[in-house]
Amino acid sequence: MTAVYVLAGLVLGSVLLPYVLGPILVKATQAQAVRATFRPLDGTAPDLPGDAKAFFEAGIPPLLELGFTPLACMEMSHYVKNVKVYFTILEHREHCDYAMLDAFYLVFASGECKHRSMHTEFISLLTPERSVTTNNSSESVATPPVPGREKYFFRNITDSQRLYRAHQALARRAHAGTRMPLSAWEPDARVLQESISREHAFLSGQGYLRLDETAQQYRLTWKGAILMTWRLCWPVKQIRMAGDGRRAEALLRELGV
Repeated sequence: MTAVYVLAGLVLGSVLLPYVLGPILVKATQAQAVRATFRPLDGTAPDLPGDAKAFFEAGIPPLLELGFTPLACMEMSHYVKNVKVYFTILEHREHCDYAMLDAFYLVFASGECKHRSMHTEFISLLTPERSVTTNNSSESVATPPVPGREKYFFRNITDSQRLYRAHQALARRAHAGTRMPLSAWEPDARVLQESISREHAFLSGQGYLRLDETAQQYRLTWKGAILMTWRLCWPVKQIRMAGDGRRAEALLRELGV
């Protein structure tokens, strides 16, 4: 019996260890810059990773068929350490919607970029303070939603045209089909930075982040480190994602998409 208790203790310890050490490590190492760096890119830029370029080349044609037109290709860096994001922005002038193709990368000390995740996203600005966003990101979200920003995740939809149909239905339901004109939200570096700043302000108000004025970085509080880490640990992450998946499928059935 002693061996059984020892084995049970080891199993339990291995499960609980991330819940104890994880928040400590995350709090000590994770930070978000007050200001990110945005750099315009040519879609054929030599420093654009090959798989990001391939993702954009495959993802843009279905969006063109929907009536979207490309606006810009950009790189975001110096926001989270060792992370870069490449994205292409498109606009739909008739529907007043935006589409984004996002590619996230981990950057190593050698300069090598390793692909982490890629997804398609649609954005509708309903009022200056309210928007609807729909995407198919496979990542689990650990932060609370910002008020006024309705976000929907359909991880199982790989067809961007079907994803857009779901987005249109959600946007219509949220605000009777009304959209603000595209001129009200030009997706340039200034506007993208303002969006980041609003999220920082909200998370700080919720007690997840604190501002380090000297380093010009937002760092996790103990509350933020514990809650965000626990939400991403096994089995909590898997339970939350399974629940999200069931709710997403039910919503698609309700929308008839």
